[in-house]
Amino acid sequence: MKKKIAIIGAGPGGLSAGMLLSSRGFDVTVFEKGDDVGGRSARLSLGEYHFDTGPTFLIMKSLLDELFSQCGKRAEDYCSFSKVEPLYQLIYPDGKVFYPGTDYDDLVEKVAKLWPQSLQGLADYYRAEPKKFEVIRPLLSRPVAGLGDLVKLDAVRAIRHLHLDKPLYEYLYNYFKNDEMVYAFAFQAKYIGMSPWDAPSLFSILSWLEHSEGLYHVQGGLNQISSAMKQVIESHGGTVQTRTPVKKIVVDGKRTTGVQLDDGSICHADALVLNADFAWSVHHLFPAGVLKKWSPKKTASKSFSCSALMLYLGLDTIFSKLPHHNIIFSEDYRSYVLDITGKNLQLPSDPSIYVHNPSVMDATLAPTGHSSLYILAPVPNNRAGIVWPDVLPSFKKQIIELVKNKCNIQELESHVRVEKVITPEDWANDYNVYEGAIFNMGHQFSQMLMFRPHNRFEELQRLYLVGGGTHPGSGLPTIYESARISCELLEKDLS
Repeated sequence: MKKKIAIIGAGPGGLSAGMLLSSRGFDVTVFEKGDDVGGRSARLSLGEYHFDTGPTFLIMKSLLDELFSQCGKRAEDYCSFSKVEPLYQLIYPDGKVFYPGTDYDDLVEKVAKLWPQSLQGLADYYRAEPKKFEVIRPLLSRPVAGLGDLVKLDAVRAIRHLHLDKPLYEYLYNYFKNDEMVYAFAFQAKYIGMSPWDAPSLFSILSWLEHSEGLYHVQGGLNQISSAMKQVIESHGGTVQTRTPVKKIVVDGKRTTGVQLDDGSICHADALVLNADFAWSVHHLFPAGVLKKWSPKKTASKSFSCSALMLYLGLDTIFSKLPHHNIIFSEDYRSYVLDITGKNLQLPSDPSIYVHNPSVMDATLAPTGHSSLYILAPVPNNRAGIVWPDVLPSFKKQIIELVKNKCNIQELESHVRVEKVITPEDWANDYNVYEGAIFNMGHQFSQMLMFRPHNRFEELQRLYLVGGGTHPGSGLPTIYESARISCELLEKDLS
C-alpha cells in the first residue's frame, strides 16, 4: 500500500516535493487554493498579455536540472530555456549605465572604464567566491536542526567563510572600495527582501552565481517551470487539485494526520508537506494552542522581509532598446533601503525600481508587435501601516515617471492597453502572504539555519516544511533545495 502524502500549496516548493515524492512511489495529492499552480510564481494573464507574477530571475539552472533528473525527467523536455546575456542593465542616479555579463574579460573592460580602482578587487572577488560557494553549498543542501549539525565537518569548514562579523555591504566594500561597484554586486540582497547593510555576507554568493552560471529566461515565463512540475507529478500518478483551499491541518496529539478542506471534508495522510507561507499558516492553519515554539505570538515577533508594489503593463509596442532585466538605483540607495527594511518603515520618497522587459526575447507573451512590461518597486511590508488606496495614485505616477526618464521611454503611458497593480495589502489578502512580506521571514543569521523553522517541523510529527519560510531560505534555488532536504527526511521517516 502506497503511503499517502498531502501537500499544502502548489508553489515551487510544494511542486518540487510533489515531483520527488511521486517519482519515489508515494501517493501524492497537492492542494492549491488558486486557479493555477505556481503560487507567487504563477502566470498572470491580462487578456492576451502574460506575465510572471513574481520571480523572473532564474539562477542555478543546474540545480533545477538535477531536480528533474532525480525524477527521471529532463527539464528541457518541458521548458525552452534561453540564456540572458548580458545579465542586466544597472542605471545609476548620474546616468551611468553598467551592463555586466558572464564573460570575465568583457566585465574587466567595462569595470576599467567605470571604476578602474576596483579592478584588483574584482580579480580578488573572482578568486575567493568559487571557494566560498564550494564550502557553503553543503551546508545549504542538508538539514540544520541543532548545534550538532553545526559541528559537522562541512559546517566547520563553512563557518570561517561566512564572515559573521560583516554584513554584505561591508564585505563587498572590502573588495571594491566604491559604492556604485558594490551596489552592482549587492542589490541581489533584494532577492531575500533585505538591505545589503543587514544581510549576512553569505549572500555574496548570489551575485557570484549570476556572474558564473548566468541567468536564464524560460519561454512563456518562469511560471512554465511550475506547469512542467505539475506534469511530472501527474506522470508519476500524483494529483494536483487547484481551487481546493485547505482550511485546517488535522492534528492528533503531537502528530498530523491529514487536512480539512474548505468544504469540510477530511483527507487523511501519512505525512504532510506544508508549502503555504509559514507565518500565515501559523495564524490560520494550525489548531489553536497546538504550537508553542512557533506560536502565532512568537512567530509574529520575528523580523520579516520587505514587500513589493507590482505594475503589470500590456503595451501595444515593444521597447526593443530596453534590455530584458533593468535595475534603477535611487539617488540615496542606503536611505531608500532603510525606508523599506529598517525600524522606521515608510513609503520611500526615492524608490529603486526593477523593470522586466522579456518581450525583447520572447514573442509568446503578447500579441505580435506588443509586449508585457513588469515593474517592481520594493516597499515596506504591511507593518509600516501604509494605507495603499490613499497613496497608490501618486506613488504609481512617481514610478512611471522614473521608468520613463531613466529608461528613456517617454511615450510609455500612451502605449498602455491593459494594466494590473498588486500592493502589499493584495499580497496579504489574495496570496496569503503574512504581512505582505513576499520574501518570508528575514534572513538575519539569528533567523537562519537551525534558527529557522526546521524542514522536519520540530513541533509536530509527520509534518515537513518547504519554501522560503524554512531552511535554507527564500529564492527559487533555495526553495528547490528545501524540497529535496524535506523529502529525504520524509522518505527516511516513513520507510
